[in-house]
Amino acid sequence: MKRNEFGLTRRDEQAIDATKMYYSGMTQAEIAPLLHIGRPAVSKLLTHARERGFVCVHVNDPRENNRRIIKTLQERYHLLDVRIVVASGNGPTDLRKALGRAAALMIQETVTSGDSIGVVWSETIAEVANAMPECDVEGIKLIQLGGDAGRVGSVRKEHCYKQLAQALNARWYSTDYPAIFDSCDEKLRAVASAEIKELARESEQCRVMIYSPRGYVDSVALLQSENLAPDEQQRLQTKAVGDLCLRFIDSRARVCVPDLNARTMGITLPKLRKIEQKIAVAGGESSVDVLHVALTWGYANKLVTDIHTAQLLLKKSS
Repeated sequence: MKRNEFGLTRRDEQAIDATKMYYSGMTQAEIAPLLHIGRPAVSKLLTHARERGFVCVHVNDPRENNRRIIKTLQERYHLLDVRIVVASGNGPTDLRKALGRAAALMIQETVTSGDSIGVVWSETIAEVANAMPECDVEGIKLIQLGGDAGRVGSVRKEHCYKQLAQALNARWYSTDYPAIFDSCDEKLRAVASAEIKELARESEQCRVMIYSPRGYVDSVALLQSENLAPDEQQRLQTKAVGDLCLRFIDSRARVCVPDLNARTMGITLPKLRKIEQKIAVAGGESSVDVLHVALTWGYANKLVTDIHTAQLLLKKSS
């Protein structure tokens, strides 16, 4: 197809002209005679413009830019940055998608060439990967800092990590080992493997961490029930507010079940706390308690959440 000096086809030019008129306030019926086409053709041109990336719609939602809420959260929790979202729908998927888009932009602004980035999979982090734009950075390493947990297929998790690695132009380090072992001996054998030793070495260099604190209900639902003994389930139910990278904690950020913690593969809480840029991405009422603990005790210094959760955090921290 013939293109002009700007790389545009005749259809591209028509689509741009139709789009300019449409967004200046004209109806499709008014645009059609000016371009000597029918109204259905105008609709197709508008679709073509969106698909070709000629249209960029930015909605300035005052709820997402509330300086009072953002500043207060930063001051109370000593945060470097806060992003607030308002989901376009009421379902959990809508919320995760909104969180993912905002977190992807924060990551893009945080990461610099040569960085090592730690990540732990979750449904929310999968949406971050879906929204992640290509970043103009080099020498990035992306490191999986949690074992494989839950009933979600490994193919889907691998796709998430690959999406992030591709967008960040990163070398990817991962493992298929489970998040929670049946015994400490099994975990010790895994830790002695060359694969885990390499992950451990690379994790020491992480400057950036991306993860999603989960409330207790969401955490336990993720796990295979056979990984937890009945007494462990009981103690978690009694004490846990949720998990940080599958480290189950109470309201004072203490490990709830030491035996379970010892069998867990992934970044430890002391190491998480030492990472320079810790981005927590979470929302919804079930995440309020665990987010409050994570922010209060220094396990995150950047936050992406929704407006309702932000307001609940303000109440909890007052």
